[in-house]
Amino acid sequence: MEISLEEKLNHFEVRFRNYILILDFLIRETKSELSENRAKREIWHKHHQNWKQSRKVFVKSPFLKPR
Repeated sequence: MEISLEEKLNHFEVRFRNYILILDFLIRETKSELSENRAKREIWHKHHQNWKQSRKVFVKSPFLKPR
């Protein structure tokens, strides 16, 4: 049994739509993950900057012996 051109086009359309839906899902998930990573990186950066600032104060403390 041979499939008609119209049926072939319908199958192609369905596959294409599914492909687009999968791509859309992947793009949304990737954006979400990148956003979460950016937030974590900003938090880490803030903590790191605070640590560096507190370390500078600690190193310059008159109570410490010079190395």
